[in-house]
Amino acid sequence: MLVCFNVHAPTAFQRRSKLEKGMRDWFDARGSKTNKCVLCGPGGIGKSTLVRNFAAACAAGGASDVLRLVFVLSAANLEHDYLGLLGVLETEGGSAAGGACSAHQHLAQSVVRQRVHAILGSSTWRGLWLGVLDDLPGPEAMEADGLDWLLKEFPWVHGRTIITTRAAEWTDAEAMSVAFDAVDGGDEQRQCKECGRSPPALLKGLKCGNCKNVYYCSRACQQQAWKKHKPLCLQSVADGRSVAEIVGLHVGNFAEEEACSWIKGKVSRWAGDAEGILELVIHLECFPLAIALAAEHAHVNKTPTPANYLDALKRAGCKRAKGRKTVVEYLECFPDVVKLSLDSILQSDQAHAEDAGQALRKLALLDTMAIPLDLLSIDERKAMILLQGYSLVTVDEKGSASMHAVTQLVVRDQFTKSQRLALVATLAAVLAAKLGKFSHAKPATYFIGWRYARHAGVLVERAREFGILSVAQPSQIGGFVSTSSQAAGGAGCDVFDNIGTICRKAGLFFDRVSPHHCEALRLFEAGLDSALAGHGPDHPEVAMSYMNIGNIFISQYKYEEALVQHHRSLEIKISSRADAGPHASKVFLPIHSCIYCLPCAYQTPESLLRLQNSNRTILPAKQAACDLCGFHDSAIQRLPLENWSTIVL
Repeated sequence: MLVCFNVHAPTAFQRRSKLEKGMRDWFDARGSKTNKCVLCGPGGIGKSTLVRNFAAACAAGGASDVLRLVFVLSAANLEHDYLGLLGVLETEGGSAAGGACSAHQHLAQSVVRQRVHAILGSSTWRGLWLGVLDDLPGPEAMEADGLDWLLKEFPWVHGRTIITTRAAEWTDAEAMSVAFDAVDGGDEQRQCKECGRSPPALLKGLKCGNCKNVYYCSRACQQQAWKKHKPLCLQSVADGRSVAEIVGLHVGNFAEEEACSWIKGKVSRWAGDAEGILELVIHLECFPLAIALAAEHAHVNKTPTPANYLDALKRAGCKRAKGRKTVVEYLECFPDVVKLSLDSILQSDQAHAEDAGQALRKLALLDTMAIPLDLLSIDERKAMILLQGYSLVTVDEKGSASMHAVTQLVVRDQFTKSQRLALVATLAAVLAAKLGKFSHAKPATYFIGWRYARHAGVLVERAREFGILSVAQPSQIGGFVSTSSQAAGGAGCDVFDNIGTICRKAGLFFDRVSPHHCEALRLFEAGLDSALAGHGPDHPEVAMSYMNIGNIFISQYKYEEALVQHHRSLEIKISSRADAGPHASKVFLPIHSCIYCLPCAYQTPESLLRLQNSNRTILPAKQAACDLCGFHDSAIQRLPLENWSTIVL
């Protein structure tokens, strides 16, 4: 039985014969170095559509002795996809929808990943699966995006994997070999092509002397496999290169005939106007995303001829500010295509037309996939059908929206300054209400984090791009100051409070539930900036932000940096005490099995580093005393290890 996860054939797909043949040749090759294929190209040119169609075709025609599992994982929705894949694998079902299994939502993401990878490497599935990793960042950016574990942990050698990416580094032979050799374990992971065993003989390089692509454990296995291996072997030599040297395929714009074929297939009334269609696709530079939107617009509006569409496109052209730098993320024609589609909606007499424009702007500020529609107002949700009609967004069977990253970028580029602030403030308020119900101490609320935390992180990044949040700068007294209040145009504290809430809640989710410490640190730093902008440097929210940042440094074993952050947090808490006495600075700081008063802890980081790996047991005590200077205070109690950053005054 063939098992599928997230495998859907596209409703509309333009055949691209050369690329499809390249992928089929890669899939049919069984060499030990050909289990990874990379499709690289800019956004909007159809990489995801191409590989998803290929995966669907493999699933439809897969033989049980060659393929038993096909799955698609999107980088934009990786955590949710892993949950769904785990549910499918552990039940050995065949859910095409692949929704996240509620029984696993209480698990930490690292546990989910370990289970999935163990199953993919088990004897049941090993060598019998095809996986698609869609829209991965470049290898150098993996750590910043919290995906560095993928290179280290994903079971690359146990199946065949297709990667789609915009980063050309993936197709660089040197970069590929460095990244994957470390994962594959080099010679130690070689398997006999015939029997699948990995005996010590393979370490000596017993491989086909003709194509040098496959390995065998013995001469007997090599002879037995020759009948099946001979056609591929001879073909690779005849081509003058081995299949192993094909590390990737570059995906570009449509060829002119491909673009014309797409238009004719979508707009049947234009089929007889070959010259007009050719003029249109040349104007759109054969950009697949622009071609698709233009075809949908013509279909919905029943545009008589390609020339009529071109005239409307020129009239709706976006106004470009003088001196504005050329945008390299999309072609110059594409903003006009998006604007014409949106204008057609706004100028129509259909109900909720204005709401459709507002919904599109909000979606442009969130992640590209699995956008919960409850982040929109009721009227905006009703307007989604208008956006779907023009292919500006899609909505899946679970009621989650998706919007292409290039379309999002075009929409954001058209925002006015007042629109930016208003949209960020509105979405921050909604996300704060949703994430406010999440608690890292209550596994029953983890589904809230899975659903909203990633979108909160993207919204915070947009707020930084717009200048609503500025990066906090060190002040003369060792803390941080922010200029966000001025950048936000004098906005009230509410927007900063809401941003602070989503930063704290989403940061805790990424820290405690889905251990992406880089993402958690980014959110906590943004939370610090929002607290400084909204309340000034001496507010408890600022102290909490310093404490959260310190906790992340502890998770990264950066104890000295953590101590600095906690020192700032404690100083704020001490200074805010109305009854501060002569020993106000004598705050106890529990560090692993020892307790220091604040001056001792801060002035002796060497002692901290020596004690950080101590296994001494904490003795129960009603009163705490500094383990260095002996100072004690009956108002301060010894605290548990897992809460060493907390103080009791």
